Amino acid sequence: MKWTLTFVLLILFSSCKKKENKTYTIQGQILESSSNPVPVSNYLLSFYQKANSALLGGVSGVDTTTKTDINGKFIFQYSPHNNYGLTPGTSNPNQISISGADREKYKDLSPQWYNVASQMNVDLNTIYLYKKIEMLVRKIQFNNSLNTGDSLEFITTDSSGASYKILTGPIASGTLLTVDTIMNCKISRFDLSSKEYILSAALKKPSYEKDSSVVMTTGDETFREILMTY
Repeated sequence: MKWTLTFVLLILFSSCKKKENKTYTIQGQILESSSNPVPVSNYLLSFYQKANSALLGGVSGVDTTTKTDINGKFIFQYSPHNNYGLTPGTSNPNQISISGADREKYKDLSPQWYNVASQMNVDLNTIYLYKKIEMLVRKIQFNNSLNTGDSLEFITTDSSGASYKILTGPIASGTLLTVDTIMNCKISRFDLSSKEYILSAALKKPSYEKDSSVVMTTGDETFREILMTY
């Protein structure tokens, strides 16, 4: 009984103990794209960080919004010491993601910038709303035949969701097929740690799926080909 009471008192003391409530800042400027570097003004941004949970408590995350100013600049401040539960933690090391929440001026865009370091002040300097590829050609190399009656779906991600194309057999093995051309493709998933854009591509049919990630550097492009093999 004595040890139980001591344990409870220690938990209560720990949960009530005053912790330094340090504030960190994430700031930067958003321009539309590298070939059209105009400020993205009055743009709503969402900041998210997953809670760092423990058995009996933890540290809450971040889930809030802010807007860019007339020059496309933003400043976001947060504290990592919002503890909860009986045995709260001391900080939240989980990385933070930023996403575009505007659905008016850029209603067809869903940009995301992820892997923002937490527990430190971060200056992102200049980031772009999207990477633009004027002409994106999608191709498939058939190393296997697509039989009569079979269908194969080619999917690639873009800023507004995904682009789909269904191919129907027969298509002979050895065929290099140009599926289609997407004009003014915009890609808006950007890894802030590696400074790379990620475009996901997939081939799908019943009982078959092949996924691939196309990694792209910063900077708009006039032409690019994506080649998938089946």
